[in-house]
Amino acid sequence: MDKLKSAAPIFAGVVTTVLRLPVFFIMENWVFSTEGEIWSNLILRIYGFVLAILMSTLQRNQLFKLYWNLTTGILLLYLPFQYVVMKVLEPTLNGIKINDSAIITAFLLCTATGLLAVHLSEEKTWKAAVLMVNTLTVAAVYIGLPPYVTHYIHDFTATSILCNLFYRVSLSMFGLMEEIYLLIYLIRILGFNSVAKPILDSIQRPFLVFWLATFAYSAVHPVKEIAHVDWTTSLDYWLSFLSTCVEECCRSIVGLMATSVVVAYAASYARILLEAFLYGSRRTGNHNTSGWIEGVAFFFISIHIGVLENHQTDTHKDVQSRSYPLKITSLLVVAIFLETTYQTLDSKIVSFSASTKYSNHNRPLMTYIILLVSSCYVVYTVCNLVDNGIPLPLVIATDSTIIQSVSSLIQIVGSLFVYTIFLYDIKYSVENLDDMIFYIRSFVSILVLVGSVNVSWSGLWVVIIEGLSWIQTSCLIIYFYFKVWKKLKDGYDVFTLMRNCREKMNSLTWATNEELSNHDDVCSICCQGMSSAKITPCGHFYHQGCLRKWLNNNHTCPLCSYRISV
Repeated sequence: MDKLKSAAPIFAGVVTTVLRLPVFFIMENWVFSTEGEIWSNLILRIYGFVLAILMSTLQRNQLFKLYWNLTTGILLLYLPFQYVVMKVLEPTLNGIKINDSAIITAFLLCTATGLLAVHLSEEKTWKAAVLMVNTLTVAAVYIGLPPYVTHYIHDFTATSILCNLFYRVSLSMFGLMEEIYLLIYLIRILGFNSVAKPILDSIQRPFLVFWLATFAYSAVHPVKEIAHVDWTTSLDYWLSFLSTCVEECCRSIVGLMATSVVVAYAASYARILLEAFLYGSRRTGNHNTSGWIEGVAFFFISIHIGVLENHQTDTHKDVQSRSYPLKITSLLVVAIFLETTYQTLDSKIVSFSASTKYSNHNRPLMTYIILLVSSCYVVYTVCNLVDNGIPLPLVIATDSTIIQSVSSLIQIVGSLFVYTIFLYDIKYSVENLDDMIFYIRSFVSILVLVGSVNVSWSGLWVVIIEGLSWIQTSCLIIYFYFKVWKKLKDGYDVFTLMRNCREKMNSLTWATNEELSNHDDVCSICCQGMSSAKITPCGHFYHQGCLRKWLNNNHTCPLCSYRISV
């Protein structure tokens, strides 16, 4: 019994995920409908769009109520009306005599579905009786009313049922508004992350299932068409086959959003595996390994370079050119993943450098090597993909991929160099270690900043040449803020901090040998003896290196909190 209770939330989550799946097929039809199709009707488009929003955002209880009301509408409107229109109404309007058995069958069908709808309805008062209006058309035919009167009664019946269905859906809309107000209240109390994360997870799971279903269909459909092909072909063929299947999943906005969710999941789990390799069994716990940066980047880059354009061609050349945007997008996202993973793990890897046991340095160094080799592979693959005659946005995307990967390479090599210096410092004390690390990291940051400025300038050039586009402009602004402006500001702040620290240290006097012998004490920061020391204005003695590290983050004396200024 306890096992059943523990499995109940899992089962409810699976059912909720399945109930959200129709929203994606509704959106697919809503996006791809053409003139003459049923979904091209404006009212049905709006109604389908509202249903899609409700199915994707309602909480579990409200979602169950929505499906309950939709089931009631199907029982009343679709099932009996199909039979009544074909077997009773159309022959009557055409002057064909209807036998009594057909009328009785239609009446019993309408009555049974109406009673079932009344039973399923939440209204247990006389209001539920309006659901029995679907029997009026059959009654009009049985009485023998004129055809035009019967036609009006049929229209009245259909309108009444549709109004009831719209009323039920509007109740779900009000329920959604109440949930939004409740979420706003909870966000004010608990914060955005704690409230939004469960909701995003509940929305992402249906996207994942939808993408898996679409990918499976795209994979099985061409297999049936080319069943005679020898499946022991080369690896390039299989990669092209998988690329084609993924491209089919990206043929619409909905499919592209689902693919972005898959990319986010893949990036998150890849980062978890890399972090697990780094720590091994030494450390467990929850870490920030979300892949939303890669997912959002994949979505906007795909729109920017035209992955959504699905050209219906059969020649091998066209297929290759059609898959080129997706390959470049994937490689650019991989480059972004490598850089974000490096930024996430770099400080954790450097923490291993304090260990005096040489075996503890194998995993950190191997992690750096994995990131380094992956970045080299991305650059090599992109260089092999470069072709003449590609559109300008693809040229810029290719250039951005190479620059992004080279930036990751430079940062990883710089971190490897810093890690090696830390290892050397453990055995042989390195003088002015902090200055050396600062100069190395500054040089690496300048090189990365030059690459970011190059990408920003290329994006601005595309906007100037091809005209303003909201997606290009927004991506350019976001990229410039985070990759150029923020790095410039952070670099200037670090430079100012180091300059002020150096000026403070230069303003302090060195202790003479007589003062050191009279002081006869240890440094209060490292608790080690002093052969040379700096004297603060408040009269305390410290090692130069220890005091410099302290003044990098503080402006007061470590002992008495006296403010040290130039």
